[in-house]
Amino acid sequence: MTKLMAIILIAGSALSGTPATHTDAEIYTWIKNKMGITENYEMPTVKHVSQSVLAVMIREKAEGHRKEWEEQNTQREVNEYIDMLAREVRGLFLAANMKVLYVTSDTNTGIYREAIVAHELAHYLQQKSGGDVYGPARWFREMQAEQYQAEYIEEFCPKCNGMGEIVKEEANQ
Repeated sequence: MTKLMAIILIAGSALSGTPATHTDAEIYTWIKNKMGITENYEMPTVKHVSQSVLAVMIREKAEGHRKEWEEQNTQREVNEYIDMLAREVRGLFLAANMKVLYVTSDTNTGIYREAIVAHELAHYLQQKSGGDVYGPARWFREMQAEQYQAEYIEEFCPKCNGMGEIVKEEANQ
């Protein structure tokens, strides 16, 4: 008899919601270690807000870039980009306010929310230790933070996908 392997994404069930297991302070220690940062920067406050509140904040931030973006894109393209940011972005670090970062509380899983905290804390530490997160290295810094986010999920929930949802292998006999 052969075994058929199936990957099943358990979505929408009680099993899919991986609970939060680390405090923001523990995540801060983890990301500092990952980034090799030894300085004792004060940890910023992590505010957990609804996605609708976060979307308003993201739109306000994006509007500050509208003129720059419209130099290379149509107004329609910029509007679509801002709409996408408001829908998709789950955390916000504002370099102008180094004491607070924002993370959506509206995620399906605790591990994903924790990974977003790690991502935003990475931006904070990038700014504290090396300069402007909005400068020429902006996209590199974003990719670096995304990599830390993925590593967080992989380390603390190896059976999870990138959204922190449990992916389980089952054998059908």
